[in-house]
Amino acid sequence: MDQARARYADGSARLSPDQAAVAVSVFGVAVGFELAAEQRRVVERLLTAGHGGDAVIGVAGSGKTSLMEACRIGWDATGPTYAGASLSAIAAQNLQEGSGIPCRTIAAWLQCIHDGAGLAGLDVLVLDEAAMTDDRSMAVLLTEAARTGTKIIAIGDPQQLQAIGPGGGFAEVHRLVSGETLAVDRRQRDAGERAALQVWRTGARDQALNLFADRGRIHATDSADDARRGILTAWNQTRTRYDDAHDMLDNLVVLAARNHDAALLNTGAQALRRAAGELGRAHRYALPGGDALTLAVGDVVRVRANDYRSRRGTGPDVLNGYRAVVTDIADDHRAQITWRRKNSDGKARTAQAWLSPGQITAGALSLGYAMTIAASQGLTTDTALVYGLGANAYALYPGITRARTANHLWLPAAALEDPETRARLGEPRDETELLDRALEAYIALLRQDRADAMVSDQFRAAPEPVAPAPQVADEPAYLPKIAPPAPASAVITRVIPSSERRVGGVCLGRVQCGGLLLLPHA
Repeated sequence: MDQARARYADGSARLSPDQAAVAVSVFGVAVGFELAAEQRRVVERLLTAGHGGDAVIGVAGSGKTSLMEACRIGWDATGPTYAGASLSAIAAQNLQEGSGIPCRTIAAWLQCIHDGAGLAGLDVLVLDEAAMTDDRSMAVLLTEAARTGTKIIAIGDPQQLQAIGPGGGFAEVHRLVSGETLAVDRRQRDAGERAALQVWRTGARDQALNLFADRGRIHATDSADDARRGILTAWNQTRTRYDDAHDMLDNLVVLAARNHDAALLNTGAQALRRAAGELGRAHRYALPGGDALTLAVGDVVRVRANDYRSRRGTGPDVLNGYRAVVTDIADDHRAQITWRRKNSDGKARTAQAWLSPGQITAGALSLGYAMTIAASQGLTTDTALVYGLGANAYALYPGITRARTANHLWLPAAALEDPETRARLGEPRDETELLDRALEAYIALLRQDRADAMVSDQFRAAPEPVAPAPQVADEPAYLPKIAPPAPASAVITRVIPSSERRVGGVCLGRVQCGGLLLLPHA
């Protein structure tokens, strides 16, 4: 992490305070609400401080994508080239659609570096969900950025899903450069949930879960089967609010920590719909290892493999993570899926694609009524139904922050309690005792979880930050409002629509990697 310290205040991609202020003003006019005070503070630092490496911690629902759109407006007007990096293709597209920043996967950027093109010609690289980036990948990106003079902006949350492999690098960069923090939750509409999540972040997870329980958000059952049945019952009732399948996908999600539990919930949801006569023509596809997948017209599915069809001129990209509806099954067993995404202006668009039987049997699709918490990272919905067994603290927190209106958690007491405790206390006598014991057992498991830390800290004292930590003032709850018209300015004259977006006002053709241009998706 020496690059982060060495490049502090090196002048990378620095805008003037006036240019940053106008970017914030134009953002408010374009999207219809003003950035909150802490968001403005972060945008001003990212645009004007000129740090070669910077980091922002943002709690779930703090509006990280919004502030990056404001930064993009500033870069568009003043010239720096920019791009984004995310762990998955769907996360990359989410960042691109939400902020206007063209984005690729971290794996693609690492391949660029390996092939020699690297980050040459790129002034700013935004690293999204940076806490999930392993330290080896982080080190490669930081080293290459130092070579090319590219500013790295890492955005993430150490209290959410952790890296697969050695982690802790993002939190260390944030500490070394005394990065900013977005502390206000702007997603949860329920004051009780917001309060509970704020308590969670202090480390008092037991108090936070008890606050959730007081709001009726935690449901204790005796067995794991009972918990899954409870989730499916709630899902079956809640989905009746939505006449359109895509509306249901946008507003309702079922989550579990483990693939096995997500698969059981998917099978149960499909069975409920089949029993209700809601599914049409079906076909059973053989999968590797002797498993099988039955799909029917009307089923909800999740794409599990990237297919970049736009590069071949054969249709829209079908990306790993899309949730879609099966709208046809042909006589040759090809399956047509239809999905819905939002344009940069917030309007919905639908797209379709046919998948061959070979693609499906190779694992390109799975049922999509339920998904893992890891797969839901970056998703915002209206109601989330979460199966808690198997989720550690860093999976549970993103799971219970996905929904704006209500996040519900199911806990199976018998599966959480150790056999000795179960034998000593016997069967719970009533629902109150059942809930208390499920919470107690779950909290005991969560206390064992520890945040990622730098391996190097085991061998030497951690280096001192290069600057004092910023002072964060208390901020009132977020209330969106329409921004007043911005004054005319020669610094920024208009917002660049998605159809015209360039990298820093310069055609993206100047930033190439392996012959591919960093162009936004159509």
